[in-house]
Amino acid sequence: MKKSRIKWILIPLFIFVLLAGISIIYIILPAKQEQNNPLALIPNHAIVIAETNNPWNNWQEVRSSEPWKYIQTHPYLQEMMEGMSDFDTLFQKNENLMELLNDRTVYFSMHLMPNLELGYLYAVDLKSLSRLALFKTQLKNWLEPEYLVTETTVNSHDLIEIYEPNSAERFFVSIIDRQLVVSYERKLLQEALDGYKDRDWYQADNFEELHLELEEDRVRFFIQFSELEDFLNRYAAEDSGFTAQLGQNFTFSGLNFSIDKDNVLQAEGSTLIAQNSKSYIEALHNSGSSERSAFSIAPIRTGLYLSYTFDNLELFIENLKASSMVDEKEVNSYEENIEKLSKFLDFDLMQSLIEWVDSEVSIFQFESAFEVNKIEMVLGLRVKDKKIAAEELDRFERQIRRKTPIKFETINYYNHEIRYLALKGFFKVFFGKLFQNFEKPYYTLINDVVVFADNPNALKTMIKSHVEETTLDYSQSFTKFNKRFNDQVPIFAYVNTPVLYETLLSYADYEMKQSLQKNKNYLTSFPQIGVELNTKEAGFESQMKASYLHFKDLEEIQDFETYHFEDIYDWPQNEEDAFFVGDIHPSDMEAKQYELFYSNGAMRIKVELKNGELNGDYVSYYPNGKKKMEGKFRKGKQQGLWRYYSSENKILERKRF
Repeated sequence: MKKSRIKWILIPLFIFVLLAGISIIYIILPAKQEQNNPLALIPNHAIVIAETNNPWNNWQEVRSSEPWKYIQTHPYLQEMMEGMSDFDTLFQKNENLMELLNDRTVYFSMHLMPNLELGYLYAVDLKSLSRLALFKTQLKNWLEPEYLVTETTVNSHDLIEIYEPNSAERFFVSIIDRQLVVSYERKLLQEALDGYKDRDWYQADNFEELHLELEEDRVRFFIQFSELEDFLNRYAAEDSGFTAQLGQNFTFSGLNFSIDKDNVLQAEGSTLIAQNSKSYIEALHNSGSSERSAFSIAPIRTGLYLSYTFDNLELFIENLKASSMVDEKEVNSYEENIEKLSKFLDFDLMQSLIEWVDSEVSIFQFESAFEVNKIEMVLGLRVKDKKIAAEELDRFERQIRRKTPIKFETINYYNHEIRYLALKGFFKVFFGKLFQNFEKPYYTLINDVVVFADNPNALKTMIKSHVEETTLDYSQSFTKFNKRFNDQVPIFAYVNTPVLYETLLSYADYEMKQSLQKNKNYLTSFPQIGVELNTKEAGFESQMKASYLHFKDLEEIQDFETYHFEDIYDWPQNEEDAFFVGDIHPSDMEAKQYELFYSNGAMRIKVELKNGELNGDYVSYYPNGKKKMEGKFRKGKQQGLWRYYSSENKILERKRF
């Protein structure tokens, strides 16, 4: 048996042997009448805690599901499951052992250790067992000669070290207050024992209510967001700011886990808001909700769709102002910035927004249809009336043009005007840090949503999808999955995993990138993930769902395809006209030059720009780097003498425009 397989099987087998021994002497030792909360055994820095009162029944539910049958084909889990097979069969044949195991509460916690590796702690409620002395003797009889059992004392705690010679693995065991505690990490076990009498993290505000709300017959998961931040940052190449927001805004989620008849993984429960949360999350919690609908304009290859809804913008802004500011000085600064903007533009900017912005703010991440390996981010504001919105934005833009030297010309794409809002930091002033990346956005109106992006190609991708009817609104997969959630909630998130996978790669460090690539098929077999938070008195009612579909079946569903640029964005050719130049889509209208590359990194096209328009020298190249065609543009049109070359750099054709 391989070492990695043995490591994961040792603790379950040990617990089985110990429980078998307990069953023999179950009535010998008296039960203590008083006992600390078993959660006190879990050190403060747990990332995730799992709890179950029916471990065997819960395990049977998981092991018979289609998602688990596929997941266990992963080489890592396959080794583990081969080792578990005998253990599983033994329990199946022994009803007494099954009843014994199901009659005990089992805890599991995951921790990020100082060496940045993960450490795990297991705890089992032994109920009527109150002393360790008898087991010091019995353990050797039960485990030797396969294991080497030694005893030691650390900080007045009796520890038992169990060593498996074949694998050279060792783990550590103790019994305290009728709790069997086991870990591969001696330091983690020692920490659990040292703080047991004094630890009170589980007494945080509203945690007890969170715990009691969960169903006892299901697996219960608790996520501690302050620790999740460090764990996620461990695998990120750069800090996106998103993980910090999680830790600042939330304390715990408590969730019941289950798998339904359609093989959808479900986690339902509650999420608590941090007491000192001063952010848009608290503002959303206090601002009601409305129906979400912006997904209707999201491209079908949207990797992430976030929806924030409220009763009305004025209420949300007031709550955001109150929750984002920690003292009077900051409140005054916020209001001064609004006043300065209004004075600069010569009209009441806040009142203008309230008149045309409706009750949903959305963020979309999707693949660009025009740039290789480019993930676009777009902000959407649903409008009350398209005509009023257009008039107010036009007034806004006219005032900016009057005050600044901007010369950007409107782009018309599929009968949609793409315009430019040259006012740095505008969205951060009104909506906070979440929108700080939208500094000088381009914008257009699609249906009843004004969408903003840092480059016009993001908007072109959305317009193209809208015109071609390839949005989430036309996706059968999304429509079916979306029906599992409420239409009206303040916070909703949707993830298309195969598409978002590319984004994760771009943020991952080298180690994590290798892991993602190795496990791609397993990750993308859960192609749709949804999360909703619905307001309750203390925090949010929470739902998380993930659909399952074998990765081979994904290839037949367009919704989960990713762009293959060498196939769908091959540079347009015209056999009758060697000097044909296809559409070019610069991502920066203020850039002086546009460049396009082959997948091998070689230059493909280089052309000069002026105000986003082709204007100046144009050169295209063969993949070997040799010049293919050259000429000049003037105001977007070919002009003067153009030359077309062979791959050996010989002139094949000339043409004058």
